[in-house]
Amino acid sequence: MNKIKSLPGEEWKELPGYEDYYEVSNMGRVKSLAKSWVTGRFSHTIKKPETIIKEGYDTRGYRVFIAKADKIHKQYSIHDLVYDLFGNGERNGRFIVVCHKNGIKSDNKINNLYLDTIRNVVCISMKKNGKSSKYSGVTWNKGRKKWQSNIRVNGKSEYLGIFKEEIDALNAYQKRLAEIQRG
Repeated sequence: MNKIKSLPGEEWKELPGYEDYYEVSNMGRVKSLAKSWVTGRFSHTIKKPETIIKEGYDTRGYRVFIAKADKIHKQYSIHDLVYDLFGNGERNGRFIVVCHKNGIKSDNKINNLYLDTIRNVVCISMKKNGKSSKYSGVTWNKGRKKWQSNIRVNGKSEYLGIFKEEIDALNAYQKRLAEIQRG
């Protein structure tokens, strides 16, 4: 059966839980491995060659659907698959995410991926959109033309107030954060 040609410097690793079905490359490609099986009452053999999986796109990046005979289809972010197999850091549940250094979500090569906290990613995004200060938990309230401070506690946003000076909003945030950390 036809094999997929690797790109220069490309390495492939089996996808855990889907060994013998899929492999992921350090260049951001996902392939379905060659298979053959017998079907029907006349024992007809079906052969399927290796194929690169066509990726879909949503706001979180490029994604692929993965399935095998005994499992339901699952959707995976390509950058997560690549980082989990080739990266040198460990993600911690929902608080650490895989990001693209160059901001291009279709560039899923391992040398373009890094880990960051969700808090930092959100802050960077808000700064790019002109909605945040350089401090965590502080944003510009356009309507009131003042600085606003909020903090997330157990997944819920807590309003800390509106302030004329950015530093006062930061102080409110830091005070509440210290209270939370003390318990």
